[in-house]
Amino acid sequence: MEPHVTKLDYQTDPIRLKADLDNLLSNNGLVDDTLAFVEVNESLKGTYFEEIILHFSEYTRWRLLKLASRTNYSIHTDSTKNKENPRIHIPILTNPDAYLMFFDSETRNAERTQPDMFHLEVGKTYLLNAMNLHSAINFGNTDRYHIVGAKYEDKRFSDVVSSTSQGHY
Repeated sequence: MEPHVTKLDYQTDPIRLKADLDNLLSNNGLVDDTLAFVEVNESLKGTYFEEIILHFSEYTRWRLLKLASRTNYSIHTDSTKNKENPRIHIPILTNPDAYLMFFDSETRNAERTQPDMFHLEVGKTYLLNAMNLHSAINFGNTDRYHIVGAKYEDKRFSDVVSSTSQGHY
């Protein structure tokens, strides 16, 4: 079975990420639940966000995701016509009670009801296999912010992992 989450050998600077997030929130008020960027937005030029986006140039759809405290996303898949689209997740702000959850492909099977849960740490970069059923949940009292890049292609997720991975959960 392919891993759901792979930690990459790319460290981020939490202080610079938080400063860019604070600047984006205070100057533009742009953030809702998802804010999509196909090209680097003018408000991000010269920021650490832009540096990260340019570093992972093979990822073509970047978003700033906010998961409010004590909320969750619906259970979903991120495949387009069964094509794999690996995702880079870079936590900016989080709390110890925020998780990504991955489910077996058949959640109605009474033999398997517990999801695999992962907490993503600030300062780390993760490659996610979002083809199967998954969700995110924030049990904490503070909002969680990630920047996420998507890569749409026909390549198998395991090929991407073998070329970029540092370690699996």
